[in-house]
Amino acid sequence: MQRLGVKRLTTLCLTAVLLLGFQQTANAQALLILLFGDKLSTEKFQLGINADVVVSGYTGAGSYDPNVSWAFGAYGELKLSERWHLQPEITVKTPAGAKKLDVNTLPGPFLEPSGDATLDSIRAASTVTRTANYITIPILIKYLAGRFHFGAGGSIGFRTGGNDELKGEVERGDLTLKSSNSDFMNTVDAGVVASLSYMLKPKMKMRSLRIDAKFYYGLTDTVKDNPGDAIRNWALFVGIDLPVGGKDAVEEGDEDS
Repeated sequence: MQRLGVKRLTTLCLTAVLLLGFQQTANAQALLILLFGDKLSTEKFQLGINADVVVSGYTGAGSYDPNVSWAFGAYGELKLSERWHLQPEITVKTPAGAKKLDVNTLPGPFLEPSGDATLDSIRAASTVTRTANYITIPILIKYLAGRFHFGAGGSIGFRTGGNDELKGEVERGDLTLKSSNSDFMNTVDAGVVASLSYMLKPKMKMRSLRIDAKFYYGLTDTVKDNPGDAIRNWALFVGIDLPVGGKDAVEEGDEDS
């Protein structure tokens, strides 16, 4: 019983640490899960919170440096059978983008010359950092094999904002210009997802804290009316899935298994 108490305290502390770092929308989502998790989670359905470090980039955009950020969301896991589970998710902060993109080929606010010879010479030698944020809804079918869960499915995302930031050099230092890229990017993004999870406490079944990795590959062009090659999102998510609410499946004395 004492060990179970320590485990629950550790879980609460971890949840608190996560919440401190998240934006207001994410905090509200997490609060709802914490308040209603016990009422909605059962032996066949489990609610939870996930938090990930995200490495993102584009296909079809030439050379660039990947962008690194974080994502936060919630999930529900439905037991279809002992081996197969269905896991829908909603991620309220799903970052996308890349750094050091070629300003001369990237459709966006800095592609067209301004008409000022000095400014255009600086622009031509500059690079662009493109960022975007989405609310995404992935749906995964998962196969359970011991401590490991293998998943695959699809995801649809709705763009909520983003910017292009041009960085160049001038005689007296660096030049930075920022502009919204909303007029140049499609609102909806869709693609496929593959996932791999590792359960830390497999005897707790869906109540187990797990380490999770997901890879997203976009199938739609992110750029409106793109005259060139399609520029598609890709992203690698690595983080934790934290179950909230419900009755522990593990029995007393099995908590270290």
